[in-house]
Amino acid sequence: MAGRRQNVAVDKLDLVRRLQEADDLLRSAIGGGRVGEAPPEDKDKPFDEHQFARLSILNKRRKPDKLKLNKGQKIILTAVRRMQNAGLPVRIILLKARQFGGSTFVVGMGYEKVIKSGQRWVIMAQDVDAAKNLWKKHQHFYNRETERTGRPEIIKREVREHQYSNGGEIWVGSADVKSVRSQTNQGALVTELPKWPGEKETVEEQLLGLLNTVTKEPDTYIFIESTAGGLGDSFHDRWVNATRELGQDGLPRFGEYMPVFVGWLDIEEYVLPFPAPETRTRFMENLEQQGYEGELLLVEQHQASPEQLLWRRSTIRSECGGSVSKFNQEYPTTPEEAFLGAGLPKFDQHACANMLRTAPRPVFVGEVNTNAPVDWVNLCRPGNEAE
Repeated sequence: MAGRRQNVAVDKLDLVRRLQEADDLLRSAIGGGRVGEAPPEDKDKPFDEHQFARLSILNKRRKPDKLKLNKGQKIILTAVRRMQNAGLPVRIILLKARQFGGSTFVVGMGYEKVIKSGQRWVIMAQDVDAAKNLWKKHQHFYNRETERTGRPEIIKREVREHQYSNGGEIWVGSADVKSVRSQTNQGALVTELPKWPGEKETVEEQLLGLLNTVTKEPDTYIFIESTAGGLGDSFHDRWVNATRELGQDGLPRFGEYMPVFVGWLDIEEYVLPFPAPETRTRFMENLEQQGYEGELLLVEQHQASPEQLLWRRSTIRSECGGSVSKFNQEYPTTPEEAFLGAGLPKFDQHACANMLRTAPRPVFVGEVNTNAPVDWVNLCRPGNEAE
């Protein structure tokens, strides 16, 4: 019986607990502070906000606008700076809430490196439609930019590919076409890895071919960004590995991937105003209604505002089919919540999350290897306790 209980303890709940224990290191890696805080100013900026300010985007109203970084994008920028200042190649795996501009940030950074430094970048989206949208971002940056002196000319135009007179090159492909360039690149963006077609082995083989085109030198960049898919897929495996490899300074111990999380509470526009103060007061007096579980926890542990909670209710109702679990997957508050909401979990994930937050530290943390016998009695003796 003790072995069976231990098997259960080191399954999904143990994995989630590890993610929770990595949270402090993650926040240190992206500049410290609680979720949603803008990163501190840094005088030594290898890459700064001003380089984005001259870029033009189409905002959500389809109107041209300057690219002014929001809080979520600043979190990514701070992680980039940390790795650059340490002399590391920039390798970031980004777990995120939907539609905050993460891919826009990376495409903008890639554009700067291609146009300014003559780098070669490759972008691989999950399907052709997503690839077209990312390509349009790059084209828009180029077509609207008028402030740069000596902007390089386009010397080659192909389908979702430009080569420039300074040697820079950008190519945007899609995983469903399964084409990867073999040339050496200095930057790569991988989007929505859980949505790539094919079995896990096929996805890993294609991903390996793409990532190995980027050299491991400083001033090279790989971004793998996605919402959560499910436990055990390629993106989840890479996220878990990245959280395990963080050192005490918040940087990857072996110069590999830095995990960066941007939740929905980090995104300023995810709010809805109340029509009157009394409506706001009544709302706060009636939290935790059926179908909107988790509101008290969001207020107590994450300082969520009434306006954020109202937006959450509206999104659960109108975009997530009334499912809190679906909302947690698409708009997570924490990394563990993102993966708990993914897939088809057997247990109530809201209840599991609550129990995990109040549970005592485990006596032992490990992994189950079904191909080898495990001496649970010896493993659980003093000296093998969880660190």
